[in-house]
Amino acid sequence: MKIVKIIKLFCLMAGFALIGCSEEEDSQINNKNGDLVVNNNSEDLSVRILVTSDTVDVISDDSNGKTEKTFTLIKTSELSSPEVNGETLMANSLDMRNSLIAVSYNLRGDVYGGAVDLMVLSGDNLKLTSQVVAGNADVNATYFDGSRLYLAGAATGSDSTAYIYQLIVKDNKLVTESAMFSWLGGHTATG
Repeated sequence: MKIVKIIKLFCLMAGFALIGCSEEEDSQINNKNGDLVVNNNSEDLSVRILVTSDTVDVISDDSNGKTEKTFTLIKTSELSSPEVNGETLMANSLDMRNSLIAVSYNLRGDVYGGAVDLMVLSGDNLKLTSQVVAGNADVNATYFDGSRLYLAGAATGSDSTAYIYQLIVKDNKLVTESAMFSWLGGHTATG
């Protein structure tokens, strides 16, 4: 367990080192073309959550196939994927801090498009509180660090397409003021 924490810390420090060595300077997120859309209206976002009470039976066995274990999970909520330019995004990463959950999305193939959903889990209730949609960027991973949420992915606009965003989480909402963006070397950032 201690080794895993050391590896995570090393990876985080390496990521910051890459940001510091980036050829282009850090800048505020540029939203002049409307490529980044933030929705902090939880009432509007709530239409994407379906409350359910479905059961899911799970059957597993050990590596020798001798011991069968069965148990039942209860699915209490189902979240539909967001869309970019009429295309449905695919969920690909999830990070959780206390009761906050951040889910990242991207498009399959060479076309860029992505999103992040920020949710609050309270008991069996899931509430979608905030969303960021990027029309020209895949979002491949999210990571909470205190009141900051880091996004990693790939986007159009540079010879090396890998990037990292830093957004602020305030009152369970994603805030783009003081957000930071940096290009990284390489094709895509995945975590």
